[in-house]
Amino acid sequence: SHSWHDERHAKWAALAAWAQKWAEARGGRSPLLWIDCACVAQDSEVDQRLAMLPVYVGGCQEFVCLAGSSYVERLWCIIEIFCF
Repeated sequence: SHSWHDERHAKWAALAAWAQKWAEARGGRSPLLWIDCACVAQDSEVDQRLAMLPVYVGGCQEFVCLAGSSYVERLWCIIEIFCF
């Protein structure tokens, strides 16, 4: 989970470091990630699609939160944490 308004390079570095540690702990197997912008079309109907966010998050076994300064100001970020 992340906020689009936070610094992208720092988030990418944090995600890459997490993924490397995750893979090392599991014999080199890479994590399978669900990333909202890649899995939920960001078009005019995004609000309707986000209604399914609790279902998507509820299906996760682990939850990675890349929280920057604006994270807690974004409603669907809070919903993701609440649902997990």
